Amino acid sequence: MAKKKKSKLLKSPRKVVKKKTTKKRGGSKKVKLKKSKPVIVKKKVVPKKPAPEKKKEGAGFSSNNFNHIRSLLWKEHKADFKGYFDPEFIRKVNSVYNDCKADGVDCTDQIILKHYSAVREDDRRPFPEIPQDLYENEHIYYEITNVNFKEFPSYLWIVSPSIISPPSEFIAPNYYYNYTRLVIEVNANTQKFIDEVLNNKGGFRNLSENGEKEFLELAKTKEKWTRLKKEKFIELYAKWQGEFDRGYYKYFSEWVNWCNDSTREGFGGDYDSEDVEIFYKFTKPEYDEVKKRWFTILFSCTASGEEFTFGYVPQGKSFDHEVSEEYVHPPSEAELKIQVEKQQKLEEFKSALEKLRFKLREFPMMKEIELKNKLIELELKKKAQALKKKIQKEKERKQLQNLKKKILLQKAKEKELKRLIILKREQEKTVRLHRKNKDRKRLKKALIDLDKIVKKINRLI
Repeated sequence: MAKKKKSKLLKSPRKVVKKKTTKKRGGSKKVKLKKSKPVIVKKKVVPKKPAPEKKKEGAGFSSNNFNHIRSLLWKEHKADFKGYFDPEFIRKVNSVYNDCKADGVDCTDQIILKHYSAVREDDRRPFPEIPQDLYENEHIYYEITNVNFKEFPSYLWIVSPSIISPPSEFIAPNYYYNYTRLVIEVNANTQKFIDEVLNNKGGFRNLSENGEKEFLELAKTKEKWTRLKKEKFIELYAKWQGEFDRGYYKYFSEWVNWCNDSTREGFGGDYDSEDVEIFYKFTKPEYDEVKKRWFTILFSCTASGEEFTFGYVPQGKSFDHEVSEEYVHPPSEAELKIQVEKQQKLEEFKSALEKLRFKLREFPMMKEIELKNKLIELELKKKAQALKKKIQKEKERKQLQNLKKKILLQKAKEKELKRLIILKREQEKTVRLHRKNKDRKRLKKALIDLDKIVKKINRLI
């Protein structure tokens, strides 16, 4: 066979791409444009330093710190509570928040968790110790400024509806809020406060001459302050700025001013401490099981300790009281005895009158009661009879159901017994056949099956 000639494949012509050229303005020569390569500048990669952790300052002094305490406790102890908005959880967060506020120092996470563990171990908290003199003796109204609320535990509520305008209660950390904050700031930057004192040219209001001298000496001294000197400096600075009086102005200024005006009006401006009629007293701290908190009641009273408002009703600092119209003189001991006797006689008369009215109504009331009792008895008898019939019917129904069940079971047994007897006969034939054929294996198996059938028949019989 002749070899086939290989067909030559025609190659497709390549496309020639002409390079772009530009003409010079002055001549006809073509100049080739070179593509400029981009210059890559390598930046030095500097590893970022980790941002310093922000220190939570003074936990308990703002809503942000409250939220920080709340989120921290939820993160560490959420298993102790039903949810993030569980009232019990909020109550314990408040307790820790108040403890931090009372500390007067920066509350770190470690301190917050320490406070929480104390709250969790003893939810009721220990008995709040306060000076016994406050609830055992009466004190003149203006001596309320001498009460050192810093000695009160942070979880003890001071309740006083007769002295403080609503909500009529507070805790010690709220009374000295600005003072505790001042302690932190002075400890953090003491020199700033010293410079402020030295550069002051407007005088030191609220300080006596001796106080001013001591204040300036402390600021000018170049020796290192002892703890007591620093505390004294903070105390004098606070007095100068009026920090000590914030809680007083908020809670007691209205009452004390009212007492001053009423006493001044009663004695015409000239009076001694022996003439003062208005006193105050605390109650011994008690635990409120409903609100789950310790509280003490502060109330106005007479010199003998009897609770008496003297006509004062707290309205708020801005309220303009008419003392002459509001003031009520306390009754004397003799008047008090007469009032008590009158009240007792009135109560006796009321009880006697009520007994007489009852006797007058007694006879017709007894008839009504007898009729009502008879009607009730008849209704009860009818209900008892109906209940007996119902019980009897229920018993009969159950008995009939049980009888039907027994009949059905008996029929099922008889049917099963017939089936087993037929099986036994057939199996006996099989046994005889294997015995005749001398087939030991099958004989053995047939005998076992026969034995099982016999046992089942015995159970049914």
